[in-house]
Amino acid sequence: MQSVFKFPISLTILTEIDKDNFSLDQKNNIKKSELLPGLWSPIRKKYPEGGILTIAEILEYTVTFRCF
Repeated sequence: MQSVFKFPISLTILTEIDKDNFSLDQKNNIKKSELLPGLWSPIRKKYPEGGILTIAEILEYTVTFRCF
């Protein structure tokens, strides 16, 4: 079900960017504890200890990677 939600969530974030509530270059700290084990995650694969990513990077991971 996670893949079903990725596109609508991305659209919501882009809408908020259009409203100037967020920006594509805004940085977000993703903690290791937020990268749940047992789920396929290209972010966890690249940043196993967590990391700081921009909204643009997170959106790219969200809409371009598939788990098969």
